[in-house]
Amino acid sequence: MEFSERLRLLRLQAQMTQEELAAKLFVTRQAVSNYEQGIRYPSLDTLVRIAQLFGVSLDELLSTSLKRRYVGCRIALVTLLVVCCFVAAACGYAAAQRAEQASPMLVIGPLLLPCLFSLIAVFFGAYPPRKINRFAGYRTRRAMRNQTMWDYAQAAFALHVTFLVIAQLAGTIVWLIVSVFLPISACLIGGMCLLLVQTISLFVPILATERKLRRLSP
Repeated sequence: MEFSERLRLLRLQAQMTQEELAAKLFVTRQAVSNYEQGIRYPSLDTLVRIAQLFGVSLDELLSTSLKRRYVGCRIALVTLLVVCCFVAAACGYAAAQRAEQASPMLVIGPLLLPCLFSLIAVFFGAYPPRKINRFAGYRTRRAMRNQTMWDYAQAAFALHVTFLVIAQLAGTIVWLIVSVFLPISACLIGGMCLLLVQTISLFVPILATERKLRRLSP
C-alpha cells in the first residue's frame, strides 16, 4: 500500500477530517490533501508526528517508494561527502607541493576528523540500527523512548553529521589553500586551532538532534 493510501486509511479509521489532521500536524489542510493524493511527501518531522498520532512505526507507515526516496537522499549526501573528501585531499596535496617546508601532518591532520566523521555519517545514513539497543546507534534517553523516536534519531543524526562534515571539509580546503602562504609556525598554530574547532563542533549534530527530539516528544 502506498503512503498516500495508508495515510487516508489511518485518518478515516480515526474518524478525523483533513482539517483536524492538519491542525494536529501543524500543516495546512491543502498539505494533507496533497499527501493523500500523492502529490507531495511530508517532511521527516511530519512523518514522525503522523506515526506518533496513529500509533504506528515509521517502517509501517512508509511505503516502498517513499523509503526509496529517503534512501536516495541519503545516498546523494554520502556521494557529496566523498566528492568533498577528494577535493580536500587534492587541495592538501597541492598545498604540500607548493610549500617547500610543509610537514605531511600539516596536510593530513586537518583531514583526519572530517574523514572520521564521514564514516559516522555513512554508518548512520546507510546502515542505521533498526532496533532499539544499548550497543550501537544514536542512543540517548529521548531517542530510546520508542521505536518511532529511535528511527527518527538515527536519520536526523546522520543528516546533521553529514552537513557538519561538509562544513568541516569546506573550512579545511580554505585553510589548506591559505596555509601555502603562511610560515610554518603560523601553520602549526592555525592547524591546532582548526583541529580544536573540528573537535568541539562534533557536539553540534548531537545538540541539533536532541532539539528535534525534544520538539517531537509528546
